[in-house]
Amino acid sequence: MVREQVIAAILDEAALVLLVIALAVLLIAIGAPLHILLPAIAVAGFIVLALIKGVKAQLRKPLAGAEVLIGKKGFVKEYLGHGVYLVVVEGELWRAVCAKKDCGLGVGSRVCIVEVEGLLLKVLPC
Repeated sequence: MVREQVIAAILDEAALVLLVIALAVLLIAIGAPLHILLPAIAVAGFIVLALIKGVKAQLRKPLAGAEVLIGKKGFVKEYLGHGVYLVVVEGELWRAVCAKKDCGLGVGSRVCIVEVEGLLLKVLPC
């Protein structure tokens, strides 16, 4: 996974360099003076870099929120009553209910998160 990230970063930089070179060649070909050429290249490079970083940020997996919890594993710490359990997931305490009837959960049972409703987790035994 790290290798793919390094390759993607190199390709991003290569695309930026190629675009700036293409812009420089175009401006030189039309006879643009140096005081126009350098700022144009700098601005074009900045815009392309900002676009690349923005698109990558939009495509990245979420780092926080309910989506991140789905699929995580934890264990039942305590039964609170009325089908509600206190579970520990990645060191955090959450209230949870079983996603289907008669899960057979008990204190110490391993659970997997299948859904999140506000601050309540829906879990199944793992």
